[in-house]
Formats: sequence, structure tokens, C-alpha cells
Amino acid sequence: MARSLTSSLFKRLLKPDYEQLVATVEQLLRNEGWKVQHRPIYAGCRPDIVASQPSEAYAIVVKQGKWIAGLGAVAQAEAFRNVVTAETGKKTKGMLIVSGDVPEELNSVAESADVMLVRVGRGSPLFIRDALASSGVLSAHA
Repeated sequence: MARSLTSSLFKRLLKPDYEQLVATVEQLLRNEGWKVQHRPIYAGCRPDIVASQPSEAYAIVVKQGKWIAGLGAVAQAEAFRNVVTAETGKKTKGMLIVSGDVPEELNSVAESADVMLVRVGRGSPLFIRDALASSGVLSAHA
């Protein structure tokens, strides 16, 4: 009983920040003309966000902190990218957006999986925007 209560409390404490992070990313993408799908289902997979423009698309996974953002998160972004590409016929890139501290070795794991890793610090909207601009997804102007 204590474990489920602790787990439930933990999830409730994290959820508002996670939901706000996802909503902020979606709004920033929409502001720059991206078509944004919130948790669409493709062949049983559900990325957090699928963002597309005529010339490119991203299957985006959003994670918070090092206890969640690891090898499995990179594999998830890679799998979602492959499924969305197969389902839509449009070349889709994988993106993993992480908030908080993550292990440094995640960089090389993401690179080898051809998944863009975007670190957004503690998740403030300005920092998220800057991180997405630095990655080339958003324009550099404010």
C-alpha cells in the first residue's frame, strides 16, 4: 500500500511540470507554423508530439530528469520516428527533449541512434525556445 501511495504521489507531483513542458513545446512549434499533433497514435505507438511542415517532420518524446531520460528514452524516440515514417510515408526525424540533468553519455547514444537530443534545462519557456532554436527547429530570432 505504501509503495503505491508513494508512486501515485510521485506521479502527481511530476505531471504538472511534464504537461506544462509538453504544452510549451507545442505552442512554440505552432507559433512558427508547425502542424502539431498532441499524442497521436500511429500503429499502436504514441509519441508525445508529432510536428510537421511540408519539408520535414519530427516524432518528439519529452522526458524529465535523469531517472527517466536514458537509453530507453532514446530507443523510444527512435522507434516512434520509424513508426511515424512508415505510417505517413514522410521522412520523420526523432527528437528527445529532456528537462533537468541527464547523463552526458546520452549525447553519444542519441547521436548513434540518429535522434536529436534537446536539453531544455529546468524547462522555462525562454530556455525551451532557445534550445529549440539552437537545434535548428525554431528560428533564431525572438
